[in-house]
Amino acid sequence: MKACAVAHVNDANTEAQAGSRFRQMGTTKGDCAALTAEVASYFDSVISAIS
Repeated sequence: MKACAVAHVNDANTEAQAGSRFRQMGTTKGDCAALTAEVASYFDSVISAIS
């Protein structure tokens, strides 16, 4: 789920990854490093909480 969310934020998801649920955000291209790191940190927090 983390990899899928990060790919979605980066608008880097592909039809091969998503299958019939493929959708791109269509956002403006740019540096999304800060947003990607924030999204990943939420997944890391949840993973550590349930581990």
